[in-house]
This record gives sequence, structure tokens and C-alpha cells, in this order.
Amino acid sequence: MSTQKDYLFHQRSSGILLHVSSLPGKWGVGRLGREAYSFADKLHEAGIKLWQFLPLTPVGAGDSPYQSCAAYAGSPLFISFEKLQEDGLLPQENLSKLFAHLENPMADYEYAKRASDFFLPLAFMNFEQNGVFRKEYDEFCASEQWWLEDYCLFSAIRSQLGEIMIQDWPEKLKNRERESLEEKTIELASEIEYERFVQFVFFRQWRELKTYCNAKGISLMGDVPIYVSADSVEVWKNPELFEVNADLTPILVAGVPPDYFSETGQLWGNPVYRWNAHELDGFQWWHKRLDYSLKLFDTVRIDHFRGFSEFWAIAAGQNTAADGTWICAPGQKLFDLYIEKRGSVPVIAEDLGILSEEAIELRMRYGFPGMKILQFAFSNYRENEFLPHFYDRNCVVYTGTHDNNTLRGWFEEEAKQEEKDTVLAYVGHDQDELVNNIIKLAWSSVANMVIIPMQDILNLDFLGRMNVPGTTTGNWKWRMTESQAEAFPVKEIQKLNDLYFR
Repeated sequence: MSTQKDYLFHQRSSGILLHVSSLPGKWGVGRLGREAYSFADKLHEAGIKLWQFLPLTPVGAGDSPYQSCAAYAGSPLFISFEKLQEDGLLPQENLSKLFAHLENPMADYEYAKRASDFFLPLAFMNFEQNGVFRKEYDEFCASEQWWLEDYCLFSAIRSQLGEIMIQDWPEKLKNRERESLEEKTIELASEIEYERFVQFVFFRQWRELKTYCNAKGISLMGDVPIYVSADSVEVWKNPELFEVNADLTPILVAGVPPDYFSETGQLWGNPVYRWNAHELDGFQWWHKRLDYSLKLFDTVRIDHFRGFSEFWAIAAGQNTAADGTWICAPGQKLFDLYIEKRGSVPVIAEDLGILSEEAIELRMRYGFPGMKILQFAFSNYRENEFLPHFYDRNCVVYTGTHDNNTLRGWFEEEAKQEEKDTVLAYVGHDQDELVNNIIKLAWSSVANMVIIPMQDILNLDFLGRMNVPGTTTGNWKWRMTESQAEAFPVKEIQKLNDLYFR
């Protein structure tokens, strides 16, 4: 009997890319409440079988979900206060009377944090007093203890120290001296218990949403960033696995050389891996991370898959990513061991950028679907692998990703005249229907999976863009309004799914 995951990878299907933060709602960013369930209902009505998310972990510098302080924790900002009301953990009165509701069409992370810092301690107090979900809570803490305890201690210390980076922590805490950690565990016991509660609530709400979506035939796709932040519990707990100094400052940092996203490359700043240390214990850190991600989601996209073949390493302190070195990585050994133990895994490889033959061979060795981006298809027309007539079935076609402009924004603001002429010749000369025609092109392609960012479904201009690579401010802010959510073109997408057997 085939599973939902088998269906996604071996049959034609369609999906929508919309992060939790981009859902509509009251409290600064989208959350795992009514609006998420309403969106799932729309996907079900339209015959959409996949909902793709960005990382669910706490955001880091620049509000980026790719610079998180944790690899496993869920973001407190996504917890639904209304769901906490339903669970009896918040009062039944209008929450806006307790904490002023701020109207803001874009994501406002500072306000979202203030709201969470008000409501979540209140819910925690009620949880401790009435004992609701205590058995479920104890089971969660026991099963997740392997990552939860370090994260909660890290978060409690970090909060006490004023959110300063781990590189600036007192030496004994930075170096995880046993006596200092034991003292902090006692001193911050109530704060640590609160952090456990927050994670319990997040994952309880996430599991409920996933169960609801799966029951409607919708699979959830997560995102596994290849790197973690230098200021993270992972570097603090396992410094031997990263290229960092004894004081936890990075030696070599990650990025990519100049490409079509940026003329100076992308300087991400994350510490790169000390791969020989990972290899010594059979890549247990990575295997645990993949296991955990595939428990949370039905399938995952691995960000920057090329990094498992070779990675661009830049000396810490450089201002751009232009001066770096390609270094080989043991991805084949990592995935050979993983698949030997677990069999085939539902992984999509983000294989964008300039790829080496080795990186291509690594993806193909495991049959992982790659990504095709239609915005990249219309330059160098005769030799462009992103054109649909060059696809094979085992790929995922997108109009764009979270790193691209919207389709409309790309055509109006970025595309060269040659690209405009080519795309109009390829999909039809009615410029008013350009976005719809490119979406239809994606649906009609031979690719087994098509995934469209919600901004393109809504035909938004450049103001709908989620992220501009190489910049650190003004990103990750786009949100769908209530009226846009209501305008989801259910019947039109139904017709596309029926017409192209998705």
C-alpha cells in the first residue's frame, strides 16, 4: 500500500509555499490557530496536496529563520493564543482587552514577541495551577529530553544575560563547565521549566495542525537549513563539530560565491562544519537532525544541498563572500549510512546555483528530486535547464522561492528585455495574463511536483517579496491579509489540478 509520501514523490501533485509567519491574524506574525486551519481548508478544496514552510525554529539576526539559535526548538512566536484559550490556559475574555491588538499588514516581530511574552507566562501560570495536560507534558519532556534540556538551559541563561551572543558569555558558562551549569540549572529552575512548557505548547499545536492537514490529504514540507547560527545552542553544546575557536568565534564561515542572486556572493556568516569530527561518530548529529525533521514533516527540503558535496568557506571577518575556497564534504558517506539504516527518505534537494558534477551526482545517487525555478528559465534560452522542455519527472518546479522576487515583481523590476521577449513568446503575449500563464506552465510541466509561492497565486508585485539574498534588513515580513486569504482562487486551481492530473 502506498503512503502519502510515496504519492508525493511518484505521482503528479501540486503545492503552495506559505510560511506560518505569513498567515493573517492579530498578533504580529501568523500563528498556528484559526487562520492556519482555514488556509488548510482552502488547500483541500483546491486539491492541493502539499503545504511548504520555511524553518519553524526561532528567528535570528534580521528576523531570519535561517539564522536560528536552535536546530530543534519551535518558535514561540507561532503559538496561537486562541488555541491556548480553547485549552483552558488563557482566560475566555477578549484577548485584545488584556493586550492591545496592533494592526500591521506586515510581520512585526518585536510586537509579536511582546505579545508572546505577555500571554505565554500567563498560560504557564495557569498550567502549573490546574494541572491540565500534565501527563502529556511529562511524556513530551521525557521523549524530547535529548535536545530539550540543553535548549531550555541555553535559553534561560541567554535571557538572564540580556540575549548577548554565546561568544560574550562568562568563560565558565561559555565552556560548559559542569559546576557552573549545575549552579545555573538550580538558579534558573523556574525559567527552565517555563521554556519546557513553551516548547510543549508549540509542538502540541504543530502536531494538531499536521494531523488536521494529513486527514485532508495535505502533506507538510519542512525546510532543513544546512547550517546553524554561530550564536546557537548547537555550537555551544557541540563546538567540536564546527570550525570555531576555543572562544566559540568562527574560523571559517559559510556562504556562496557570486552568482545570479548576488554579484558579491552571499556571506551567510554561519560557521561551517568540521566534517572529520562528524565522520568519526558516523554522522550522528546529522542523522538525528534528519530523523527529527522527518518526524515533524511528511517531507523536507534540504537547503543548499551542494554543501554536502563541497562548500564555500570564507575566512571569518571578510566583508563579502567573493574571496573563499571550495572544500570537499563527505555527503556520500553521510547519506549512504543514513539510507542504509532507514531506507529511502522523502527529501527534496535545493540544488540551485552553480553546481559541480559531484554535487549533481550526489543528488542523483539517492534519487532526490531537484528544484527548477521558472524565473531563471528565460536567459541563455537555448541551453537553459530551467525551461520545462528540458525537465525529467523527478523534480519540483517553482515559479520562484523565498529568495526570489515575485513573478510580477521580477518581470516588472528585474527581467532584461531579452528575457521579457522570450517569456512572452514562450507563454503568450498577453502581458496582463503573464503570471497566470507562467503558473499554468508550471502545472502543465512533466515535473512530478509543482509548488507556487502564495504571493504568485495572488499576483502580487515586488512588495510581496519575502527575502533579498545578501541583505540583512527588511526581510521575512510579507503577510497575507484576511481578504487575500478569502480570495484564494479555489476553483481556478481545482481546474488546473484536474486538467493536468495533479
